[in-house]
Amino acid sequence: MAEYDDIIKLVRQRKELQFLSRSFITEHVAEQLRLDKKIRSNYDAGKEATKKQLVKFVREKARKIYGVFQISELIGKRKALLEETKLGDEAIQTILSSHVSTNERSPYYQQFFDAVFALTGKPESVLDIACGLNPVAFYEYTKLTTVRYVANELSPKDAAQLDSFFELNNVPGTAIGFNAVSDLDKYPKDSFDMCFLLKALDTLERQKRYITYDILDKIDAQYIVATFPRSNVKGVKNHRGDEIMWFEKMLARAELQFHRILFPSEVCYICFK
Repeated sequence: MAEYDDIIKLVRQRKELQFLSRSFITEHVAEQLRLDKKIRSNYDAGKEATKKQLVKFVREKARKIYGVFQISELIGKRKALLEETKLGDEAIQTILSSHVSTNERSPYYQQFFDAVFALTGKPESVLDIACGLNPVAFYEYTKLTTVRYVANELSPKDAAQLDSFFELNNVPGTAIGFNAVSDLDKYPKDSFDMCFLLKALDTLERQKRYITYDILDKIDAQYIVATFPRSNVKGVKNHRGDEIMWFEKMLARAELQFHRILFPSEVCYICFK
């Protein structure tokens, strides 16, 4: 909605949120106005303090599920590199280091893909939900440059940057910008050999509890590879252990079997019928 343009502009002034989608911001502003009649009244009255309150609310929401993964000083550089970097170039590592998850996984990406493929075989098609920069790492480390790769990101601008990288490197990748929680109708309906949900489900569950059930129902893949962090973004080890019991219960209800593999910074579940 045009009436939220000023709030969108203010939210995006934070460097790590500059590519945050318009739909995400308007959705959360509208939700807050709907839930709090006092804020709605003050906003309609044009009170500046209320506008600032809404900006703060959206930023806090966005930081937990998007901004916390962005390394702000590298965001601008990443955009340029994605548009000009070929697979095999040294700059690939700079690209991967600009996102917290791929930066943490970089030391063992080769080990990660080798271990997964040892159980699943090499895929010919991949769906990647809340992908971050994993598609770049996939093509770089696996050398499987003929794999059809459909990547989802929250921000359409981030998706467009990935598309630039795919086109430059002549790989059959496509990136789609949509909210994996609220835009369930936008999930691809075709079948895939593999679906990645790498360090994604904890974050998606923060937006909507039990959304994992809906996501598993939307995915048509022979294997689902889901990972969970063993520590927070500051490197502090979490206390839940290396068995993600809530997820294992969901898998049981969905009648999915799994193998569990431990990597330095994450627990990996390879799920299948």
